Amino acid sequence: MADAFDAPALLFAVPEHKTKLPGGTTESQSVILALVRHGRGLATYTIEGKVEETFGETVADWSRKPSAGKVERLAYLCMMLGLPTCPPAVRYQLLHRTVFALIEADRFDAPLAGMIVHSFSPGLSWFEDFAAFVRLLGGGEIEPGQVRVINTPSGRPLALGWACGDQSFLQA
Repeated sequence: MADAFDAPALLFAVPEHKTKLPGGTTESQSVILALVRHGRGLATYTIEGKVEETFGETVADWSRKPSAGKVERLAYLCMMLGLPTCPPAVRYQLLHRTVFALIEADRFDAPLAGMIVHSFSPGLSWFEDFAAFVRLLGGGEIEPGQVRVINTPSGRPLALGWACGDQSFLQA
């Protein structure tokens, strides 16, 4: 994964960092927010840790009881990712965790951003939802352990990747 922007140097990482999103009062929270230096400059990464849990509700389920805040938030998320609309089958968590990285890149004046799923699932649970999300954003096909870099409407490159965690860490 280190080759998305070139060799990284971790500057700092913050666990359970929260970022405000337009529409509503609920903040987005990543497992880790990392600020990284690459040869091409600073990058912010949101790291989403998973074992067997899903990426939450689909957009269709999340939108079932629309409010003005939800409509505003979904429009913002889609706009940030260059999507005219958000397909109903997309997992809502993938949208807001990815935009979270872009928002934090703005805050740190980092020209690069990324969202990495760090999965410890032996069976790659929910990888297909992630792969569909990468395709939706124009990243093409992706396999576990790979990164795809897409261009965002802001012009900021965005890395999307799936890292496979060491199964020995699941042992108590």
